Amino acid sequence: MGRATDKGILALKRVVVAIGVVLLLFLVLLSQACFVPQDVSKPPPVLERAQVLVGGDAYEKHLFFSGSQLGDTSQILAGWPADRENAALVIVGNQGAQFLSDDGTLKKYVRFSQAHFCPIQAVPLNKEGNFGFLTRDPTWACAVVLYDRDGNQLWSYSSSMGVDDAAGGFMSNASTSVFVVGLNGWGGIRLLDQKGKEVWKQAGGNIWHVEILDAAGDGNGKILNSDARGELVSRNDKGEVTLRYETGGYVSNFALVRWGEERHPTHVLFYASPTFPAGGTPRFRVIDSNGQRVAQLEAPLGDLLHRLEGTSVSFKKETATFAALQGDEVIKRSLLYLFDVRGKMVYQEVITEGCRGIAALPRESEETLLVGCNNKVWEYRPAGSAARSKPVKQ
Repeated sequence: MGRATDKGILALKRVVVAIGVVLLLFLVLLSQACFVPQDVSKPPPVLERAQVLVGGDAYEKHLFFSGSQLGDTSQILAGWPADRENAALVIVGNQGAQFLSDDGTLKKYVRFSQAHFCPIQAVPLNKEGNFGFLTRDPTWACAVVLYDRDGNQLWSYSSSMGVDDAAGGFMSNASTSVFVVGLNGWGGIRLLDQKGKEVWKQAGGNIWHVEILDAAGDGNGKILNSDARGELVSRNDKGEVTLRYETGGYVSNFALVRWGEERHPTHVLFYASPTFPAGGTPRFRVIDSNGQRVAQLEAPLGDLLHRLEGTSVSFKKETATFAALQGDEVIKRSLLYLFDVRGKMVYQEVITEGCRGIAALPRESEETLLVGCNNKVWEYRPAGSAARSKPVKQ
């Protein structure tokens, strides 16, 4: 009986060892098949060279502005806050801000007191029109920093969890702005007052992107954020979730955009990646502030780049076109899309730079489109339209 038991135990051990060997071989093969190191700094083959993929010669492109003190363009705004500096538009980069006339002439330059690797954007500070500059999308690389209109640091906020994004705006009909911060991991979401002090915090996982949307323009904005579950949610001034938008997929990055003839961004643009393998052409979606779908735009190659922003632009009087810009600073590539009034893509261009910042610039009888890249801004208009403005170099 004892020998039989010993033989049984020995046989069981051999089976266990055999299973372990097979499992080990399986894991080795799996690692070789699935985890081949790749150079993430290289663009996909279709994005290797600069080219117009759709639209041919339908649009003209020329250099609107270049300046070595700009850095990577983060934002382009026509009107406010440039009008506070007697200028037509402001171009904000990660080194400073350039206030320009509508022909690209430099009116004022603001240099930030500290250089950053992350984007910086203009934000309102009070309802009288005063403004500052806020670091955005730091991806843990830098703290949230607020600068005054002259580039001097007002305060800095950081967290051990790492900051994913930050945004400023008006809530609760207050006369001064507040700032929402999305943290990585399980750091959740925080609200800061104008001095950079925490007002409240709410739980959440990987708050990828945040915005404050004041659709009515009355100072009662709401917070929008994406999170680890790929949801796009709306929060009130206490940080409580009030609405979960129907997106049709996983959302990490999104943007507040103008749509149609509106002068103030009240819509949301995003790409929702499928939560399961799915064929077909990638699509951008546009929804209003209540989550109602306004447009679905077919965007070939739209799943290759992560960050997305856009604006409406009236190239011809009373005819609104929509422009979308995707970019990636790591692989130094961008895609520019133009859609007609029916939502059909009429122009697509591969740009061999990591571009950020897109805006419509009002002209006498039309608007032109500005796209910001490294130390420069490109201007687009339909071929054969009014004479272009003279390129200006600082």
